[in-house]
Amino acid sequence: MLVIVVLIFFQAQYSEYKREFNDLPNDVKVDTLEYVRWQKNRHRLERDVYLSLCCIISQAFLVVVSHWINKYNRYVEYVDRQRKVE
Repeated sequence: MLVIVVLIFFQAQYSEYKREFNDLPNDVKVDTLEYVRWQKNRHRLERDVYLSLCCIISQAFLVVVSHWINKYNRYVEYVDRQRKVE
C-alpha cells in the first residue's frame, strides 16, 4: 500500500517538474529574484523525485530480502523435519 502512495507522489512530482520546471521560461532573466524562486522550486521537485525513487528502491529491496530470508528459513525447517523423520 505504501508503495502505491509513493508511486502516486512520484508521478505527481515528476509531471509537475516536466510541465513547469524542465526548461527556464522565456520571460525569466537569470539575475533576478524570480529566477532564484524558479530554481528553488526546481531543486525542491528534483529532491522530492529522488527521495521517492530511493524510497521505492529501498522498499523493493526490503521486500525481496525478507522474501528470500523467509524462504531460507522454511527450507531449514524442512531439512530439520526430514532429519527427524529419518
